[in-house]
Amino acid sequence: MEEKNKDEAIEQLQYLPTIYAQEYDNLLREITNYNAVYNATRRNLEVLNNIDSLQNNKVLVNLEGGTYIDANIGKIEKIMVYVGSNYIVEKSIEEAKLFLEESKKRQEEIINELNKQKQDVEKALIDIGIEMEKIGNANV
Repeated sequence: MEEKNKDEAIEQLQYLPTIYAQEYDNLLREITNYNAVYNATRRNLEVLNNIDSLQNNKVLVNLEGGTYIDANIGKIEKIMVYVGSNYIVEKSIEEAKLFLEESKKRQEEIINELNKQKQDVEKALIDIGIEMEKIGNANV
């Protein structure tokens, strides 16, 4: 009977790494996605903090597919900011900076939480490996 319990325990433990590995992969994808959004937000803040250097300059506007328009930037008073759920809102430069700073802080919190979850999964995988080794050694 004791041998049967060990076999069942090993079988259950062998299944867990697959589940945790899938969770780990999902967390890595989420972290990658949030890092991309975070980096874009950070770059947008850098541009807004140096907005005066853009005024009265030429820029290339990307129309996609390798097509660009040569354009002049005049005085910048308002900008359009994506606020989520497919909504874009017109904001002053200062309002946009505040919104992006708050957004950046939320993104940092989410990334930190995802990294914590990733570490928890890594620890669980190590613990499962140790437990499987103990059960395997007990069978010898």
